[in-house]
Amino acid sequence: MEWDNHKIKQLIEDIRRGEARREKALKAVFQNQELREVVKEVVLDGGGKTLPAMYIFMDCIVLFDRLVRLSPLTRLENIELKSVFSFLSKRKWGNKLEIDSIARSEALDFVAEDQSLLGQVEAKIVSQGGTQEGAQEAYQSGMLKLEESLRLGNYRGGAIKGYFVQICYNLWRNSNRRMRLPYWDKENTPEPTEYETPLKILEKKELNERLLQLFKRLDKGCQQIILLKYYVVPPLDMKGIADRMGLKSAQAASNKLSKCRRNWRSLYNKA
Repeated sequence: MEWDNHKIKQLIEDIRRGEARREKALKAVFQNQELREVVKEVVLDGGGKTLPAMYIFMDCIVLFDRLVRLSPLTRLENIELKSVFSFLSKRKWGNKLEIDSIARSEALDFVAEDQSLLGQVEAKIVSQGGTQEGAQEAYQSGMLKLEESLRLGNYRGGAIKGYFVQICYNLWRNSNRRMRLPYWDKENTPEPTEYETPLKILEKKELNERLLQLFKRLDKGCQQIILLKYYVVPPLDMKGIADRMGLKSAQAASNKLSKCRRNWRSLYNKA
């Protein structure tokens, strides 16, 4: 049953008046099949199942009741119930995936079982000048990043498969941008002066590729701290790097960075 503006206005008035009229109005919302379907679609697209969708729907009714009672009437004018319940259900489903490991695991399985997603990732990356190999690496990394994103509450609802494809593309794009090594390109960026770097010996841009290969031979910790130091926007100071990497202090981060630069230089000298 679709409600017109007049009926929605009456619904809001009844909820705000409270007691029996509020209870009757909320019961009518609970029985509205269209709103149920809106919430169900959000949850299913987000990797959920029918039973969780029912609980999310009830949570949305609670939030809607609170919204109507606490918001100024001017904010409730011309309200569109389907849009409201779509927004609320995306918010609640994102929260559930953040705190519920079982729901999160099911959502990850929902994505992993769709074999067509690898083709979508490849098509998106190749169309932007990437390679199939690069797309496959982004796909593998994307599964880990998706789990992290759900766990940290970064996912705010919507089609989770499309969200995953975008994660993979962003990983590839960021990696591709970093691997161009603009900081090391002497023609484009001044060389750093505050510390000694093995890159000072580079005289031609074609040597960047060799340096990149040596970079990949560094351990993951060294790769991470070098990228955090030079390729995070906005840039991090040593305290920020220490916090990100779980190091005890800014001095510990500085010492690690110096050691990693020495290791990198040593690899270059032996190459």
